[in-house]
Amino acid sequence: MSAPSLRGASDPQGLERAARGRWLFPLLLLATLPQNYYDLSAIFAGQPLALYTYQGPILLKLGKDFVYLLLFAVALWDGLVERRSPLEDFAMLIVLVIGMLFAVSLVQNGAFVALIGVRWALPFLLFFVLRHWAAELDTRVAGRWILGGLGLAVAAQFVQLALMPPVYGEVLPGIPARTPGIFLLPNSAAFFGCASAACILAFPDSSPAQKRWAVLGSIVTSALAQSGTGVIVSMVLALRWIAAGQPLVFWSLALLAILAVFPNLEHLMGRELDYLAESGGGRIDVLVDIVREAMTSVDNFGRYTNAANLQADNPAGEVAVDSLVAAWVGNFGLAALPLLFLVALFAAFRMDHIDWGRAAPCVLVLVLFSFTTVVFEAFPMNLYLVLGIWGARKCAADAGRTAWPSPISR
Repeated sequence: MSAPSLRGASDPQGLERAARGRWLFPLLLLATLPQNYYDLSAIFAGQPLALYTYQGPILLKLGKDFVYLLLFAVALWDGLVERRSPLEDFAMLIVLVIGMLFAVSLVQNGAFVALIGVRWALPFLLFFVLRHWAAELDTRVAGRWILGGLGLAVAAQFVQLALMPPVYGEVLPGIPARTPGIFLLPNSAAFFGCASAACILAFPDSSPAQKRWAVLGSIVTSALAQSGTGVIVSMVLALRWIAAGQPLVFWSLALLAILAVFPNLEHLMGRELDYLAESGGGRIDVLVDIVREAMTSVDNFGRYTNAANLQADNPAGEVAVDSLVAAWVGNFGLAALPLLFLVALFAAFRMDHIDWGRAAPCVLVLVLFSFTTVVFEAFPMNLYLVLGIWGARKCAADAGRTAWPSPISR
């Protein structure tokens, strides 16, 4: 029997890494569960679904902000102890650009909107700040907590099948459609399942059993949420796991599966017949409007966020930013493309210790959900993807192996 304590006794850094995993992921779950407690309780009490207003205690919504700030503090302290800067060259330029956008918004829109912009961008900034700290996370501990959280979310969805009022309609008489689990929105439930599975596929210490259960969990939670994005992404993750070690096979199967499934999503999920036209077409219309209004501007930082909409006099009448792509263009405006270029430079020159074969599931989830979800506002999935990418580090055992793990190791 292997004893982690023996490893830690001879390796103080190993003890410190394990401690990170033990407190971080329980904290993420603890901050996630209360977020939608008020809204879900109201639904179970027979009140109507409220997507544009929130009347509950504001403290329930601040849990994620506490986690963001705590992680900033921990990363900065780690840099101070290790005598290294958490931000370097390209990352520092990104922070400076966002700082300038904040200053302009502060003058044009006031402190409240500018600070909302900072809150919206915090997960993005954390990606760079956590570069060193997250790379040393004990992914074995993290994987167990992530899988446990996914199991809890799926269990909540099954309970809702029996108890929740049909606020999203019915799949069969008496059986509610689109159960959201521990979230308010079904798409968030699917995103949580896919982000959880992506992390476990990315972590080098994940066991074959953990990967199987994680992929299955993402499929089940996406199906119960009847999320089109979730169904497609969980299918891609399953193919990624099945075709490990064979990238050509994976991309071929993924392309064929998407082409076969996408046109038939309405029937496969039991959604309304105009679902694809309304959902996809509506998002395109929103993006086009935002590009027209904000692409050449530098004073909208913080305006194109859900938090800003909730503070408006008529939230339902505001532009509903429903994707990261639209939010990126709206809030960054003229700086959107330069910032994207700086991110590409950072990935190319400052992430050489990342095994991109392992990180691929997290990158795929991030890219695909960015078209239907404001990823920066989706907690804790945004942090899961950050930690999953940094956790996909190269190992000494990887020398001489291909970028994709062999099928035997999956």
